[in-house]
Amino acid sequence: MEEPKNNKKKRKWLLVTIITIIVVIVALACYFFIRYKNMEKVVKRDVIYEGISIEGIDIGGLSKEEALDKMKVIIDEKIFDKEIKISYEDKIYTKPYNYFEFKSNYKEIVDKAYNLFKTGKLKERYNKINKLKEDKIDYSVENVYNEEKIKEFVSSIKNDFNIEPKNAIIHRKNSEFIIDKEVNGLKLNVDTNVANLKNAIDNFKQELELVVEVTKPKYTKEYYSNIKEVIGEYSTAHNNNEARTQNLRIACNKINGTILYPGQDFATHVAISPISSKNGYREAPIIISGEVKDGLGGGICQVATTLYNAVLMAELKVIERQNHSMPVSYIEKGKDATMSGSHVDFVFENSSNYPIYIESYVYGGKLCMRLFGNDERNSSRKIKFQSEIIQKISPPKATYITDSSLAPGAKVTKRKAINGYKVKLYKLIYVNDKLTDKQLVNTSYYKPVGAIIRVGKKKVAEANEPVETMEATNVIEEEETVETLKTIDDDEKITEDTVKGTEEMEEEIVEDIEEDIEKNTEGSISDDKMDNNSEEELEKAIDDTVSIQEDSENIEDMEKNEEATDEGVDKDEAGKSTGDST
Repeated sequence: MEEPKNNKKKRKWLLVTIITIIVVIVALACYFFIRYKNMEKVVKRDVIYEGISIEGIDIGGLSKEEALDKMKVIIDEKIFDKEIKISYEDKIYTKPYNYFEFKSNYKEIVDKAYNLFKTGKLKERYNKINKLKEDKIDYSVENVYNEEKIKEFVSSIKNDFNIEPKNAIIHRKNSEFIIDKEVNGLKLNVDTNVANLKNAIDNFKQELELVVEVTKPKYTKEYYSNIKEVIGEYSTAHNNNEARTQNLRIACNKINGTILYPGQDFATHVAISPISSKNGYREAPIIISGEVKDGLGGGICQVATTLYNAVLMAELKVIERQNHSMPVSYIEKGKDATMSGSHVDFVFENSSNYPIYIESYVYGGKLCMRLFGNDERNSSRKIKFQSEIIQKISPPKATYITDSSLAPGAKVTKRKAINGYKVKLYKLIYVNDKLTDKQLVNTSYYKPVGAIIRVGKKKVAEANEPVETMEATNVIEEEETVETLKTIDDDEKITEDTVKGTEEMEEEIVEDIEEDIEKNTEGSISDDKMDNNSEEELEKAIDDTVSIQEDSENIEDMEKNEEATDEGVDKDEAGKSTGDST
């Protein structure tokens, strides 16, 4: 009885074991089936797996078409709908990216992302897909564009920056200086900017500043701002001769507005030339060997004289200065300056540390010169100029010329005798109104000129008439002076020279000479050796005293020989001067 019970019990445990095994097998089968199905569900999807992106844009879980649509919108927004602003200061150029024929391979990248882990064993694929949760994959898009379009664009704007530097311009209007700002020179480096633009497009930048080489001009507005005050000025009176005044005005206009830079020389005659009727110069009285004649540009030496005195007041370096052959009426002896063609000129140097602006004009019977700059001299220091006559030289004996065209017994003074002078000009330096120094500026020599008298042959009966002795003229009386002008501030009105004594011009003086000549067309000849008893004695006295010309043709030849050949300036031979300086 016990054995059957044991067998029955064994069969029962065996059945339980079998059932358990079957259950376990079924359970395992179900597990692996479900796991497979889960892996299959993850792997076998028509999408791009999670964890994959393009240029940081997440496309995981999207179908290929969805990913393409998404990337197109983003690429269009990022590239094809974008513009880049290329600029330099106020010059701005805006170009869309598609101008550069931009292309993107995002479609190829989406296709690559879609096919990732689409082949191979299921479990391996499943594991790789799961690994994307931690090790994400980001694809880069390659953007391709036409580099020739970049070069084409940069080359097209090159001429916009092909600018030569231009200096600032200074001019004077309504007694004020106006300075037009300088223009910087610009040059665009094509190769550098092509490389920079390529880099900007590669990084989808929206702004780029061009690289431009800047060249500063030599003279800027800041530089010209140093021209701010009068450093020297002078004016002289002129007569109302219309032609002469026009000559002065034309010469002044040519000088007016001149800018003289430090170390630069200014040659007056060069500046106002050519002296020609084409330039507006007219015939006006000039003095040739003490005689008045009309010459082109007559009177313009007054321009050099006035400028010379302004230069003295500014204490600039005088390079070349020569006085007239005889004194002139509009300035003290020793203060004049003459010009004669290309061989005699008034030249000075801007010996200051700043640019100088020359203002030159004719107004109200005055010829005015003003030099503007930056006055570095001490305000307590003042200067004056003093002319001292060292020697007065009597003229040589008169030259008598027999003239058959004159009535017997008549005489005409062709040229009055003129005294000569040796003159020294000094600069007096005052500090706090106390004279501290006296410096020699120049030494001038004015050559004495003998009279020339035409004599008509007299009858013997008339030879006993007394002969009149002629007195030499000074041309300018010794007491006549011209005061220098003090330097004035910009806020003061323009002042003019106070001219002491007569204001007659050189031509007016000579006109007086001519009037005297006309008044003396009749009379007698004076000479120490003359005997009034006979015509023969008269002629002998003339022969002993002076040279004689036999007829009017020879007289004309003499006049021609006396004339200078230089263009339009005061044609009297220039006097000698030494020690010219500031």
